[in-house]
Amino acid sequence: MRTANLAVVFIELDGYAEHAARHSLEESQRLLGRYHQLASPLVAALAGRTLKILGETLLAAFESPTQALLAAVALQDQLWAQNALPSPEAGAHPLVARIGVSLGEVRVERGDVYGEPVNVASRVLGLCPPGEVYFSEAVFLAMNKSEVPSVLVGAFALKGMPEMTRLYRVLRAAGEGEAPFGNLGLARAAELVAVGRTSRVRGFRPVVGAVVVIALVALAIRPLFHSPIDTAIAKVNEAAPRDRPARIQEVNRLIER
Repeated sequence: MRTANLAVVFIELDGYAEHAARHSLEESQRLLGRYHQLASPLVAALAGRTLKILGETLLAAFESPTQALLAAVALQDQLWAQNALPSPEAGAHPLVARIGVSLGEVRVERGDVYGEPVNVASRVLGLCPPGEVYFSEAVFLAMNKSEVPSVLVGAFALKGMPEMTRLYRVLRAAGEGEAPFGNLGLARAAELVAVGRTSRVRGFRPVVGAVVVIALVALAIRPLFHSPIDTAIAKVNEAAPRDRPARIQEVNRLIER
């Protein structure tokens, strides 16, 4: 057992319990599969580690609070994009997540984390509305504020905490009909994947999702082949910041195909 200062992230698929009560086990498992296939690769792409998956709830850890928030908004934008796609199932349940983030010293044991930051992150998740990313004051004080715009939500009495805790949320993008967080996190994830910089939380074995693996393989064979995915990833790095969201969407379409 050791201790580490980590950003702890709880991600929960909203409305899953109600969905499971009205649908078959196979349909519910299929919904969970879609959700986890999107969440875990984005955690890995932004240098995080998925610690455990308990049904609709995922627990992850990051060394960087900024990376943790970027992964959170990347997932929200990716879920939004998935919901915009035509579904083969009539009345398919939308993928909407609630995300709570905290920061502090945790005990690391057997690939899991314990301590007050884990409890705080769980309480923050409980207060977070669907589609949003809430985080504690500890995250706010340590994060790179220029990379992730945020606003104070208020002070709350969290269970087990002796004092009121200030909570913040990541600001949404202003444009109507656009990704809710302006593809801020997805752009960073694509940049890291494109240059092969996925890393690990110290002490944990790296877990890299299928999307990340495909992207890294495309880069590794660049001297031999020029696949459409390889070319699209290269264009993300070459594009101006305002053009990157469109380039990233093209990469996602090619990988899905």
